[in-house]
Amino acid sequence: MKMLLNGPESFTPDDRFLLGESPELRGFFLGCGMCSVGIATGGGAGRVLAEWVLSGEPSMDLWPVDVRRFALTQNTLRTLRERAPETLVLHYAVGFPGRQHQTARNLRLSPLHSRLETAGAEFGVRFASWVGICGVLHKSASFLGKKTLLRQQTEGVSRRLVQFTLADSNAHPHSGEPIWWQDTLVGRTTSGAFGHTLGCAIALGYIRIAEQGLDAMLSTGGFEIEIACQRFPAQATLEAAYDSENLKPRM
Repeated sequence: MKMLLNGPESFTPDDRFLLGESPELRGFFLGCGMCSVGIATGGGAGRVLAEWVLSGEPSMDLWPVDVRRFALTQNTLRTLRERAPETLVLHYAVGFPGRQHQTARNLRLSPLHSRLETAGAEFGVRFASWVGICGVLHKSASFLGKKTLLRQQTEGVSRRLVQFTLADSNAHPHSGEPIWWQDTLVGRTTSGAFGHTLGCAIALGYIRIAEQGLDAMLSTGGFEIEIACQRFPAQATLEAAYDSENLKPRM
């Protein structure tokens, strides 16, 4: 060992780096806050940032690392002091759908927050309960998202969380991989790992329901998950891939 550096590291509130054009200053591009993955992601981050500078827009969906994803209410010392230790602890943890940070909460609340809380709604890891929401929907109060909630009650949801299994031993999903169905991009994975009980890679991801309907998509098949620019066939199901009838615990 020739040299050992001991200094500060840059961690963002959501453990993802900052990339893109600053919303405050036109023509000023950022590539920072690498959260200890600067060397590993430097090549790809540098490429897309160069494309962004030359073309005026990114060549792919980069919203998870786009500098504009943060609100002004998050740019405070309180947020950084509370969130930084938690972000560092979760840096190498296995992700899962719906994970919510426990620190730096309640920075910006809806005008209906107190009413929903009084009605028994739960916030954070679990979304506000339907009991609290329905109580508001039947009143004349108007709030952001009300039309969408009412439409979903009659038309159903447009996305569903699906589990995938990948038989190819070269497939190593992690999170954020594109999900293809019949050569159409329908979503991205939220998490992935190797399932030792199943003997293959498994992944979870939200998919956009096509006009044919979710049942038709699942029965027809043709799902693929793109990992490092290579597509791998994937089997999709709404049930658990292992012991879907929950018989093992009863034995």
